[in-house]
Amino acid sequence: MTVEFISDNGEKKTYGALTTMSRWSENEWLRIHKELVKRDHPELFETIKDNDVAISAVGYGIDLEERYEALLEELPQSSYSKAGTHPNWVSDAVNENTLDSFALWIYGAYILNYKGE
Repeated sequence: MTVEFISDNGEKKTYGALTTMSRWSENEWLRIHKELVKRDHPELFETIKDNDVAISAVGYGIDLEERYEALLEELPQSSYSKAGTHPNWVSDAVNENTLDSFALWIYGAYILNYKGE
């Protein structure tokens, strides 16, 4: 999925899980994260819309999840679709090359804290 946002110089830009350009400014990342949270968690967005740190944390988690899913789809299916291939092997293969496990842990901790669990 993609989101559209306005860049620092006023241009309309599109960002998605497989976007390779990553030289966004801090303000542009915040705009991207706001759009991601607004799209995926509108109720949560209304609660945290004035908290840039919370928006960035949740938005970063959404971005990681979307990148993970997009990259998982890009894996050669023949090597991972054999009988007996455990799903953890697939996730480990992607995790070794793509995910920042600490950031994912922070996102999970934030969501659990938000839900009051």
